Amino acid sequence: MPMPEIPYNRFKQYLGETPTDKLARIWLIHGEEALCKDAADGLVNRLLPGPERSVSYDIVDNDDIGLAVERVSTFSLFSVARVIALMDSRIFYSREDHQKLFRKAREAMDDEQVPKAARHFLAALGLVGLSPADAGLLASDAKGGRMDPDIWGDGAWVATLSAWCLEKGLSSPADTDRSADLQQAVEGGFPTGNYLLITTDLVDRRRGLYKTILEKGVVVNCSVPMGSGRKDVAAREALLADHARSILSESRKQMAPAAWRMMLEMIGFDLRGLTTGLEKLIRFTGDAPIITAPDVAAVLRRTRRDPVYELTGALSERNVENALFYLDALLEEGLVPLQILAAMVNAVRRMVLALGFMTSPGGSTWKRGISYTDFQRSVMPAVTAYDEALLTALSEWDETRELDADGPDVSKKLRRGAAKPRTDLLMAPKGRSPYPVYLLLKNAERFTLAELIEILKNLQETDINLKTSGGSPRRLLESVIIRICRGR
Repeated sequence: MPMPEIPYNRFKQYLGETPTDKLARIWLIHGEEALCKDAADGLVNRLLPGPERSVSYDIVDNDDIGLAVERVSTFSLFSVARVIALMDSRIFYSREDHQKLFRKAREAMDDEQVPKAARHFLAALGLVGLSPADAGLLASDAKGGRMDPDIWGDGAWVATLSAWCLEKGLSSPADTDRSADLQQAVEGGFPTGNYLLITTDLVDRRRGLYKTILEKGVVVNCSVPMGSGRKDVAAREALLADHARSILSESRKQMAPAAWRMMLEMIGFDLRGLTTGLEKLIRFTGDAPIITAPDVAAVLRRTRRDPVYELTGALSERNVENALFYLDALLEEGLVPLQILAAMVNAVRRMVLALGFMTSPGGSTWKRGISYTDFQRSVMPAVTAYDEALLTALSEWDETRELDADGPDVSKKLRRGAAKPRTDLLMAPKGRSPYPVYLLLKNAERFTLAELIEILKNLQETDINLKTSGGSPRRLLESVIIRICRGR
């Protein structure tokens, strides 16, 4: 009976409880990149403590399955353990996954990680039978090799990356499935002291290779639930908090609650971004024991990658390419089209509210290009006062309606007491970070009130079409997104 997958949050416990001589010879670690790296480092440190790691840890380049099988099957001349590793392997990828690799290449280029982008780019080219010199064909209508338009963008990043690959003499690998060779090697077993470690972001549990590794070795699941339900959100936030505490404790630092909330607003669920951001903050704050919200505002830029927030953020920025990309991500996650539309409607309603504030007396405190520090000091008090004025107006309106309904018998109203009005259209609900308000006002500057009213009409029309027309929900949502971003 094969052992079930071990979730990441139980992996360290499993590693600590299992004697070294009982540890499996084949390990598959899959899921979130940062967690895979952390789990792999923990495993290698356990198998190769001290100086042994430098001579017995062999990372095979270019996902060369044949070379990895050859090395892990070779008897060692020494008595120490050997770990052969295929890091960021594409062993479970198929031709249908080339768009995922192109997207990873684009994201790496956006992060200025050219070598990493090249690995994904060349692997994707190999899957569709192209070379870096053929990259121009990706934007054509040719079958098979065409890149999704939202990934292609203006094509500049493709041209830059293709030229870099050609300059370095890099070529795309042949689309050869070596999983059968690897499966055969795993079934045959490895010489004593040899271990094979594979990390990947994607697995196919239907494949024979996966089933064989699960039977003969250990599979560690580092994937993270990405749904929008309360349980999934809580799991993500707990994972981020644990990861942050681990990094901060090494530098004997803590983070103020307001700073942590702001950082979450800025990066979303992005473990690599969290790690990089904390490292920058640790350097920036020097000997100070506490990282504060002003530190976060001074050091970090917004890199949030939560698809719902990114979609509404891209709409607010009128960035059609990003908006279509995150629409696709949400639909792939299984989010209902009407839920996506509701998020878009809410984002537009909030921008209407922001424009209302800007044209109010207190809105004169807002200046185009204002820094976040100045915003907190001079604008945020005016925003709070604006919210209070809205609540007062709503309360008075409710009282007037009830008095009209009760007629001359006002005693009923007095006995009932004045309940606080409820609304989801406050700019700065209590207990929330001011940073989203700052972004909201910056985004609202891109629109006029007339444009926003017209957009709400378009969204209402889309709502009706989603419910009655029988048309493709994806096409209907894409159409309204394009109209919003391009202003027509």
